[in-house]
Amino acid sequence: MSTTMSVSHEVAAAHSPGRKPGECDRSTSKAAKRRQQPNHRASLSPLRGYRRLFHVFPGLTPRAMCCRRFATYAIATATLAAIRLVVLACISMSILCTVASAEDVAAGKDAGKAANARGIKVFEKQIAPILKRRCYQCHSHETGKAKGGLVLDSRHGWTKGGSEGPAIVPGKPSESLLIEAIRYEGYEMPPEKRLPASEIALLVKWVAMGARDPRESKAPKVNPEKLWALQPITKSSVPRVKDANWPQDDIDAFVLARLEEEGLSPASSADRYTLLRRVAFDRV
Repeated sequence: MSTTMSVSHEVAAAHSPGRKPGECDRSTSKAAKRRQQPNHRASLSPLRGYRRLFHVFPGLTPRAMCCRRFATYAIATATLAAIRLVVLACISMSILCTVASAEDVAAGKDAGKAANARGIKVFEKQIAPILKRRCYQCHSHETGKAKGGLVLDSRHGWTKGGSEGPAIVPGKPSESLLIEAIRYEGYEMPPEKRLPASEIALLVKWVAMGARDPRESKAPKVNPEKLWALQPITKSSVPRVKDANWPQDDIDAFVLARLEEEGLSPASSADRYTLLRRVAFDRV
């Protein structure tokens, strides 16, 4: 025993000059000391039994690891799990918002249908009789009159309007020409007598509600047999005129007959100088 110890001390002294036998070698490097230390990884061998638990967390392996590395992986795994929870929460919120918006759209459509039904009911029971009684006489296809180019017996009629533009702006009574006319603010309609205040209030209310009007456009009823373009060609008789010397052909006779019917006379014939001047203007 003593011989073995003495030999080891001699070997250590040979590797470390200047060190006495039995003296601790303090010049050994830290790396060598770490190599001389026992392997602590073997103490973590019980962790190998939790391989299924480690496989749940990405990045972890079932191999043995030191406590510091395990703590690092645990923090990273917790962070990743938190990110996943945040992403799932965002997706859930987006789905809920989409469902809520779809429900709002459906509710809006239902509300729009109900408002449209109320507006049509108001028009049929209150507005249509007023228009027919007060306006159709001068603004309808039935009477064949459209003063100012305006007809009020169809929705297309007041939407297109007359020479001044659309007669009604749905939802805006103050910008509607029809409301201005029945209030006698510029135009006066009907011209004979102003409408009662109750009827004016009903028309204003109807326009403010959106001017619901279920009526379709009415095209004038025309008998195809009476259309001039479909009539067979016939030779018309030349009308008699007072000044028989003015017409140079049958067409001049028709023109002169209409002029004499209106109490007018044709212009005198131009002389040669006037004709030459007109030609010069045309060519220059």
